[in-house]
Amino acid sequence: MQSFSENTSLTAVRAKTILPLAGETVARGLDALARPLARIDDGVVLVRDGVILAVEPYTTYTRRPDALPDAAIHDLGDVILAPGLVNCHTHLEISHMAGKTTLGNGFAAWVASLVALDRNTPGSAATDLDAAAASLAGYGAACVGDISSRMPRTVLETLRKHGLESRVFHEIIGHGKTAFADAASAAEEDAAFSLAGHAFYTTPGKAMAEAKAWCAAHARPFSLHLAEHEDEVQCLRDGSGALHDLLRERVLPASWRAPGKRPVQYAASLGLLSPGTMAVHCVQCDENDTATLAAGGAAVCLCPRSNKAINVGEAPARAFAAAGIPLCLGTDSLASNADLDVWNEAEFFLKKNIFPAKALLRMATVNGAAALGMAGRAGRLEKGLRFWYRTFPSEMIALFA
Repeated sequence: MQSFSENTSLTAVRAKTILPLAGETVARGLDALARPLARIDDGVVLVRDGVILAVEPYTTYTRRPDALPDAAIHDLGDVILAPGLVNCHTHLEISHMAGKTTLGNGFAAWVASLVALDRNTPGSAATDLDAAAASLAGYGAACVGDISSRMPRTVLETLRKHGLESRVFHEIIGHGKTAFADAASAAEEDAAFSLAGHAFYTTPGKAMAEAKAWCAAHARPFSLHLAEHEDEVQCLRDGSGALHDLLRERVLPASWRAPGKRPVQYAASLGLLSPGTMAVHCVQCDENDTATLAAGGAAVCLCPRSNKAINVGEAPARAFAAAGIPLCLGTDSLASNADLDVWNEAEFFLKKNIFPAKALLRMATVNGAAALGMAGRAGRLEKGLRFWYRTFPSEMIALFA
């Protein structure tokens, strides 16, 4: 259960079963998500300088003129070899808050505890960030979508240090007049950067729309937290609720007025839900919201364990899939989750029998890579892509069938 990218001239990796997902594109709809997975029994991945040269049966590999002797093959043994996973939503810069926030009492209580901790950021923050990035690599991640408002450059460099592909979103948060311009200027520095709005109660709709337009012009994905909790719905619909009262003290300007719409409908009115957007959470969505998301074409990133931990509800994930909304998975931060293993999000759905394992593997690989604008760089085991992988016990093959 690890990521792998060896910088050697030639490497061969063998496994009992390989699920390459080669040639697959974004899976939309229940049928597409659950279609059979192609598999290679007793397979080999041939790699040069970390880039895949071939994925094929061992018997085919042995006929190659450049085949390595068996003693030189990295034999992983009795495992299933799958593409490295894509964790589409993290907040690595607050990894030092792991185990310190108030969970189980709703979003307002959680964010109040977060704000209190934020006033006393420890000197260990960089060390905790590094440890979090290392854990992602250890969990077999290939790509990470991270939200950062304070240290995006440090996050990017740390993820690269651990061999991970990344999309680091400069988060626009606050009602300052230069918030969008400042984030956009910083995002110009590296193609791995993009822009995200935090949420409509902390980021003006105008700044959200400007960020979305910037991302479209630069062919980069846009992201936002959307419809995460009932407090958000109340705040936007009529300017009420515990979160609204908390924000009035520290965040919302005196001139702020509720838009009078549910979060998804407000996002749609601003043109934010077209392809290229990744909406995170989408817990508080009714049938109209689901139809609006499907019509717009945005991807939805599901973070079920974080939602459960904070106690904000559960997204209508199966209804989203049935509507053809492209789904991907994220862990959210260590301030609201026990770990950064995105397959544990898949396990959440598996245990509740909401999706089959093959659907969840697609969400955690091909769909996730596409949501981060990396469809041609990760999410599959095929020639020309870098070799990141995740292993599963061989007895799970029946689940993937």
